[in-house]
Amino acid sequence: VGVFVIGFIGVFLAYYYTANPLRLSARKGLGELTVFLTFGPLLTLGSAFSMSNIPLDLTYESLKIFILVGIPLGLLTTNILLINQFPDYNSDKKSGKINLVVLLGKRFSRWIYLFNLIIIFFSSFYFSKEISKIFLYFNNTSFNITLLFFLIYGLYISRGLFKYYDSRSLVTYNIQTIYFQMIFCLGILINFFL
Repeated sequence: VGVFVIGFIGVFLAYYYTANPLRLSARKGLGELTVFLTFGPLLTLGSAFSMSNIPLDLTYESLKIFILVGIPLGLLTTNILLINQFPDYNSDKKSGKINLVVLLGKRFSRWIYLFNLIIIFFSSFYFSKEISKIFLYFNNTSFNITLLFFLIYGLYISRGLFKYYDSRSLVTYNIQTIYFQMIFCLGILINFFL
């Protein structure tokens, strides 16, 4: 039942992200929230349900772990969406697509990217503390060193966004944001095998 509920919510949000009458992508931040939920907590919860060969006992602790895994994943994808809205600011505004960058302006929206980055690291750090209670072999030291490396990389990208938010040079940091998500996920996975 859980996988069908999560699947239904995911399909609903994916369809109405661009479809009328909801068109969530143009609704004052609802598009970014939709991306966060579908590529974050809904994705990890759905994966847990669909890959489990036994009925899941959803306790508070297990639900917390699945959501904690989903928070950084969702925010990483949201930051990809967010940084790609900067070059489209004028066309989005003219077409009535009121995303966060159009709603709040380019200068302020830079702070949303950085805020998301900070939440990614705090939630990942908290996740490492919680997962080490379940998996005794989990190496917190290695995980936290990896997080520190990613924090430095993320701050480098944020610095580029703050400097080039209204320039064609931002494209370098758009690409780096995509790489950042890929490397971050790979780094987290590798830490489970160390």
